[in-house]
Amino acid sequence: MPERRGWIRWVALLAVVAAVELVARFAFPFDLERVLVVETVLFLGAAFAITRLVARAPPKKRWQRVLQWVLAWSFALAAVRTGIWAAGQPVSRANGAVLVLGVVVLVAAWVRHRRRRA
Repeated sequence: MPERRGWIRWVALLAVVAAVELVARFAFPFDLERVLVVETVLFLGAAFAITRLVARAPPKKRWQRVLQWVLAWSFALAAVRTGIWAAGQPVSRANGAVLVLGVVVLVAAWVRHRRRRA
């Protein structure tokens, strides 16, 4: 049963993210600024919740841990992108900032992995 409870938490988290996203986009008249603010808060909250889930019950297999951290960082980068876009910056500038930040995160993860192996 402990395995099932772990999966239920993950599925519930992703279902809440999807439901809030759908409500923000389709339940009310479309307003891009409101959608971007909701997405920024939603994605930051999802990234935080995923890091808490990973810390609470770390997976037994390495690929699962990597997948969970990739998901957490993806939500965090999405929050940064929508936050920059909501602040009035062009989409290309927001995408460039996320690209640079993503590369920095990957290099930092690689350096950390190399230090742990040594």
